[in-house]
Amino acid sequence: MNKTMKLPSDWKFESSRKIYSNKYIELYEDVLDIRNKKKIYTRAKRKDYSTIVPFVSDNEILVIKSYRHLVNSYQIEAPSGYIENGETPFEAANRELKEETGYGANNIISLGSYTLDYTMFEQTGNLFVGYDLVNER
Repeated sequence: MNKTMKLPSDWKFESSRKIYSNKYIELYEDVLDIRNKKKIYTRAKRKDYSTIVPFVSDNEILVIKSYRHLVNSYQIEAPSGYIENGETPFEAANRELKEETGYGANNIISLGSYTLDYTMFEQTGNLFVGYDLVNER
């Protein structure tokens, strides 16, 4: 939890405890005093990631089909993945595009960043579009 962030005046941060971690996720329990009542917040911290939507033409994008265990089905997705240590969001988007499709993009534009689920996850997603694709295989 970002302890430098200003809480509402009737909220008091008391403690935080890591209850689980592996290479993909860290799970915490935070104890807060909210209007003189104890509240436990469970939160998860995951690596930030980048997604790139590669345009083949003005009205066609390149997608991938990936099996996702959580929903037990194949999903149609844009190339996406975690940002590695020492890597920028831009570099991660470019790397993921090449790894997952074999294509590179001569023109990559950032559309910004977002938090997918701000109620439980500390994780920033970065969204890019890629144009002028080149087959690098």
